[in-house]
Amino acid sequence: MYQANQDDERFCLICNKKLNEQNTLESLFIQEELICEECKAQLIVHRKIYEIDGIDFYVYYEYNEFLERIWFRYKEQKDIVLKNLFSKLFEPYLKNTYCICIPPSSDEKRRERAFEPLIAILGNRTYSPLYKMKSIKQSKQSFLKRKAIQEVIQRKACYPLPDKPVVLVDDVCTSQSTINRCIELLHPEKVFIFAAHPLWIESKNLEKHRPF
Repeated sequence: MYQANQDDERFCLICNKKLNEQNTLESLFIQEELICEECKAQLIVHRKIYEIDGIDFYVYYEYNEFLERIWFRYKEQKDIVLKNLFSKLFEPYLKNTYCICIPPSSDEKRRERAFEPLIAILGNRTYSPLYKMKSIKQSKQSFLKRKAIQEVIQRKACYPLPDKPVVLVDDVCTSQSTINRCIELLHPEKVFIFAAHPLWIESKNLEKHRPF
């Protein structure tokens, strides 16, 4: 967790190592270094845009065990300061001209967490126009069951959205089933994914893609 004292010491958000001791000349020109080099090395930066059915999918990281632990600490253990690892990743692409929407969490998860993880990352201009009829963890479902999950997600009847192009932002893409259902209901112009499972990335190798 990030800490500071009277000498303005800074610590890695993930492992709590003191950052001041390892600053390089390059890092001196960065306004705020959030994690140490050892933790950075365990994150797999992907940064590719995939064109899928006419929609650009922006993927920042490849999902791995290290990133899984970070998301668990943030979402389930409420280590809220970890939101700062993600809050600026897509900032240059999420313009004020967009209506930023997120996939739904179940009522049960919202009660357990007492906060919306993606809204905490993206800010108050984020919209949540969909709902889940029941709580299902996709990673523990078979492929066929994940396909059926699409019917669990519905659009809220009385939830107006601003008259702007919609973009969808999700934390992790495993099978794309949730995202596909959100696309059916919201018709986003773009999709932004903080991390995609390596099997999903492998399955998209033949799709048009480019770096960003």
